[in-house]
Amino acid sequence: MKVYTKTGDKGQTGLYTGERVDKDSVRVEAYGLVDEADSALGMARAIAVNSEVKSTIYDLQKLLWSLMADIASIGAEPRITSKEVQQLEALIDQFDGQLPPITSFLVPGDTASSAALDFARTVTRRA
Repeated sequence: MKVYTKTGDKGQTGLYTGERVDKDSVRVEAYGLVDEADSALGMARAIAVNSEVKSTIYDLQKLLWSLMADIASIGAEPRITSKEVQQLEALIDQFDGQLPPITSFLVPGDTASSAALDFARTVTRRA
């Protein structure tokens, strides 16, 4: 499989469900930003030393693949539902419960792993 399709020469690209949209559409920008967040999480996973963190990041990346498919689909049943949102909120609560109370702003960069996760957080927020 090639990484290019030769079908986007006229300023359009194909969606997952087959429709053609302009390459500068908000939909294409959105799934591109989610793809960037996935890559940032991949970097964080590669740097992480804690196996639970690595596994959790991988699971989040799989959710992002589903989200990209949702964004790149028109008229298809969504893959990301309230069930996945509730699971994500429970995961956030689980990790948040392991942290001491935050009383000031944090400066990223204490460790490579935490810096990579913070970078992934900012990319994800933009997406």
